[in-house]
Amino acid sequence: MNTSAASKTMPSNDNDWERLVQADRVHRNVYIEPAIFSLEMDRVFAGSWVYLLHESEIPTTNDFRQVWLGTRELVAARGEDGGIHVFFNRCSHRGATVCREHQGNASHFTCPYHGWRFDNRGQLFAIPARNAYGPVFKSRDMHLARPAQVASYNGFVFATLNPDASPLADHLGSSQKTENKAR
Repeated sequence: MNTSAASKTMPSNDNDWERLVQADRVHRNVYIEPAIFSLEMDRVFAGSWVYLLHESEIPTTNDFRQVWLGTRELVAARGEDGGIHVFFNRCSHRGATVCREHQGNASHFTCPYHGWRFDNRGQLFAIPARNAYGPVFKSRDMHLARPAQVASYNGFVFATLNPDASPLADHLGSSQKTENKAR
């Protein structure tokens, strides 16, 4: 779709949204318009809590599963500490995918680009030929990136990219406290 056509269908105010989303129908552009999709990814999937998986899907130590937060691919893994660890499935060095299996059991993940190794908490622990990167290179801040917040509620694991999001229990409208097993 060209940009002039996109600007005609992209809602710019509340009246435009009311035209697209009505009580008895939703205009097809809500589902096909790239600009609306982009807004949805930013405001819904990046801005609020999103369900990732249930803890029972990775029941034992070193179990992992790829999960999605909107268009962003993450890995959820059960650590040796029994906790659920969630991190982006991209090497912190060059952005290559570090986990190429949908699910399984692994204590570590290796980037195919330069062989950097990360444990199932997303922590960098091995860099082949570390000296080849020069004397200024520092690896301590090169762990895999994480969502801003991760929390578990009754075994359901959620994440958000919004560091200012309200606590998960508040978001869910529950009077119960969330469990702090997820990291």
